[in-house]
Amino acid sequence: MATVTITAANVIPTSTGSRSIVQLGEAVTAGLFLYLKSSDNKWYKADATTAEKAGNSSPNRIKMALSDGAINQYIAAADPASTVDVGSVVSKGRYYVLSATAGKMANEGDLVSTNYVTLMGYALDADTFYFDPQPTGILL
Repeated sequence: MATVTITAANVIPTSTGSRSIVQLGEAVTAGLFLYLKSSDNKWYKADATTAEKAGNSSPNRIKMALSDGAINQYIAAADPASTVDVGSVVSKGRYYVLSATAGKMANEGDLVSTNYVTLMGYALDADTFYFDPQPTGILL
């Protein structure tokens, strides 16, 4: 699966949208997508391989890391309906989905039959991403 690689140093939140402080269950870098694990209430790298990791319990259970952090640290994360500068890695007008690769997103055609579909948002231009996760619950 082709993933979109967001360089952590290029992630800059814009003034559009809100942020939360979240506690990590594993180490992450800025630009990765996170899900809230129900068993310990900590945030882990989201992916399309299970319903929980794909955010199917609630779209508010998917966020985007805005800074790096280690296990049990607290970081800032973009909430749904936020705009983030991701540094020239997206294509204007293109929609993206949660990847099967932990923490990443991909083009919608890159999912395979064992993946859950979570729409992650769309590119406003070459480096601005409108992050608004929409878990569909659909298993391809």
